[in-house]
Amino acid sequence: MLEAARDAGATSAGYVLLRLPGSVKDVFESRIRAALPLRAEKILHRVRETRGGKLYDPRFGCAAGARASYAEAIEQVFDSCVKRLGFNQQSRWERPSTFRRPPRVEPQMALF
Repeated sequence: MLEAARDAGATSAGYVLLRLPGSVKDVFESRIRAALPLRAEKILHRVRETRGGKLYDPRFGCAAGARASYAEAIEQVFDSCVKRLGFNQQSRWERPSTFRRPPRVEPQMALF
């Protein structure tokens, strides 16, 4: 996926671990069990492994705090791929902006 993004012109990449807030976790679990019954438990186990045993933890930065070994492995693989593919070479403040200020137009005449 990162290679396709690079080939399409992307210059930076980031990731977010799967988040399953509220009833989303129940829907996710039921859909995984229906679609992939033989692999569902392994998938759910991996998600729990990145969240300290839970499918979701609402605390901000909880995955970054405890840093389960699987979450750390994901980060290391992602970082090595990003480096190999040449992403994130410039800070976001150094990259040229695509923002263009709209041309100044005279204000509409007042109707009073």
